Amino acid sequence: MTQIMSMTGSGNGSAQKKGFTATVQLRSVNSRFLDFKYDSDEPLLFLEGHLRALLKGVVERGRIECIARITQNSECDLTLDSKRLENLLHAVNEIRKLSPDTYVNALDILEYPGVTVSGGPSERELEEAFDEAFKQALSGLVSSRANEGKRLSMAIDERLSRISSLLDCVSGMTDSLVSDLRTNLQRRVDELFKEKLDPQRLEQEVLTLSMKADIQEEYDRLRSHVASAKAIIASGGLCGKKLDFLMQEFNREANTMSSKSCSLELTRICVDLKVLIEQMREQVQNLE
Repeated sequence: MTQIMSMTGSGNGSAQKKGFTATVQLRSVNSRFLDFKYDSDEPLLFLEGHLRALLKGVVERGRIECIARITQNSECDLTLDSKRLENLLHAVNEIRKLSPDTYVNALDILEYPGVTVSGGPSERELEEAFDEAFKQALSGLVSSRANEGKRLSMAIDERLSRISSLLDCVSGMTDSLVSDLRTNLQRRVDELFKEKLDPQRLEQEVLTLSMKADIQEEYDRLRSHVASAKAIIASGGLCGKKLDFLMQEFNREANTMSSKSCSLELTRICVDLKVLIEQMREQVQNLE
């Protein structure tokens, strides 16, 4: 059985290299499709396509936020751009000719854009480092989503069992519903009319009302939906969309059964059914 995965989870990864450290954070929430959002320092923008390719095939659905950052280590060397420095010093000398009191110190010159050049990593070095950090974060994300998926599938299965118990109660009520319907109808007739209603006419009315209040079809479908949902969970894998569709069917049958209810006890059971179905629907929407 393939593991059922949640679409919510997180994972972190890092890779320390000479001169810099690469860090990756991954967070995911539910989404109808696979949606990859990339947030990085400017020198790392070129990595988006590569990291997106690593994600595909591992994650099928969800909104994935990836935060990639690079930290330069203290031992990172700085070099001077000799040509730019020469041009800048020439410009400073020209300014001094026009304004002898102008003062420019060495730090001012070093802070001028482009004068100092960081001996930073190459794109290949960055790709290797972030490949390592991303795979580490992705492994954590998958593990997190698997644990949450296991918890959700157990919660859904537990609610399916509670629905089965409620349907057992409904099954035991079907015979008494018609009897209660006849008794209630006879009482109402007696309250409205002095004479007794013809027994044959009463039976016809009871038959008509019992047909309108017949919940056998809804009951059978709910039983079938419970079996289908349990089978989907047992098969594992990508089951979120299947279960989401099934929750709509659950809700439709429970609403119809509730609208046909002719007893307070059945109405109470239908309310409990709809609460459990809504709880399952919220949980199912987080499954991949």
